[in-house]
Amino acid sequence: KEQPAPASASASATEGQQLPKRRLALFQRLWHRRELRRQPPQPEVRLKPVEFVPALEDVNLRIPPRALVAVVGRVGSGKSSLVSAILGELQRRSGTVRVHGSVAYSAQAAWIYNGTVRDNILFGLPYEPKRYRRAIYVSALNADLEILPAGDLTEIGEKGINLSGGQKQRVSLARLVYANADVNILDDPLSALDAHVGDHVFQKILSNEHGVLRRKTRVLVTNHLQYASRCDWIVLMENGRIA
Repeated sequence: KEQPAPASASASATEGQQLPKRRLALFQRLWHRRELRRQPPQPEVRLKPVEFVPALEDVNLRIPPRALVAVVGRVGSGKSSLVSAILGELQRRSGTVRVHGSVAYSAQAAWIYNGTVRDNILFGLPYEPKRYRRAIYVSALNADLEILPAGDLTEIGEKGINLSGGQKQRVSLARLVYANADVNILDDPLSALDAHVGDHVFQKILSNEHGVLRRKTRVLVTNHLQYASRCDWIVLMENGRIA
């Protein structure tokens, strides 16, 4: 008869049988992870607590009537957020915003709607020929209207003639001038214009010497120092604060 194996020898044999099983299980787990990484992510929605950082903080600003104010700063410094706050488009956590009088706004991304050039400038206001011609001239639109098939009665927009970025911006400026508001806010409109056109627009619309809005309050967002140096006040934005 065979003698029974010692207990130590039996235990060693059991461990030797379990070792390949452990390696196989580890290999299967690693393979499964690899396959998951190779698969495209499944659509899902996850919600996590988000800490909101205010766009503006500790802003204390008073713009006197009829002043020409330049708002300057790096990209993302809070220039457009300051404009949005003045327009009442930012939710306030504290503080107050007060604007006295009517407001006209020229956005950085100029827009037009389906209609004639005249409709886009009047924007629902009654047509006054002298006031309208002045808005066209100071916005440097005369040359553009001459080449359009029906002049200022040419339909523009999705169903009409497509305008360039500079032309849209000048239509937006003409709309602002024609509105004749007490407070005029311009979010970097000169960046879309050629240098000589930008000089014409600044001189004829915004400047304190000859601008048609020189008796109005003007807030100009710009990074062109040649324009900022000709303003009454300069507001430097940095990280959502006035530096």
